[in-house]
Amino acid sequence: MPSRIATGPTGVTESIRARIRSDPSILEEGLRILDHDLKAGGAGIIDAIGVDRAGGLAIVSIAPGDLDRALLQILDLHLWTTDRLDLLARLYAGHGVVADRPIRVLLLAPAFTHAFLRRLALLAMDVTPLLAREVALGDGPRIAIEPAAHLFGLTASSPEKSNGRDEQAPPAGGRPFWPDEVLPAQEGDRNALAFEPAP
Repeated sequence: MPSRIATGPTGVTESIRARIRSDPSILEEGLRILDHDLKAGGAGIIDAIGVDRAGGLAIVSIAPGDLDRALLQILDLHLWTTDRLDLLARLYAGHGVVADRPIRVLLLAPAFTHAFLRRLALLAMDVTPLLAREVALGDGPRIAIEPAAHLFGLTASSPEKSNGRDEQAPPAGGRPFWPDEVLPAQEGDRNALAFEPAP
């Protein structure tokens, strides 16, 4: 039986980027974006780099679809950032960056498989997967961004990976799911963050 994967249109990437630039708290409370489209040598482009409320650098990466490629890219971006942490800490010193905090990755994608989320949990680095897709509501399309791991009761695997952030308990009575997939939230899900697409 083929594995079903929840997907969303990939044409909303620019709307997601614009919304993150105007309101980074949609990704995480207290997150401040420091730079956009940062060239990371051979590792590619960092969609955005920010600082979380604990002073740690956070890489924001928007994956249009191919999760295997996205995994390799976030590993390369994390290595590039780690190798230049002292330089980046000096560059963004006026923004409260604490050089000895672990670098985190916020990975946005229109879909995640359950297997992919389990692979992320095995990584030594802290990666927060966020489901980001366009949903059709009665008054028009919206972009929904929500934590993918919490949809089905998956949480950070260790206190070290939570990086001092407040971890919410998974939703009570989580929705059933197929072993190989993570479905997008249903319309009106109380955990989803909805907003207007950028013009």
